[in-house]
Amino acid sequence: MTATRFHTSNIMLPKPVATVSVYSLAKNVSVEPF
Repeated sequence: MTATRFHTSNIMLPKPVATVSVYSLAKNVSVEPF
């Protein structure tokens, strides 16, 4: 599921910025779990 979503995001925005944004968001959630 996560892999598929990540792949879709990459295809939608073929740019390193998108990957960094997704990674940052994931890290933020991981660091600060609700």
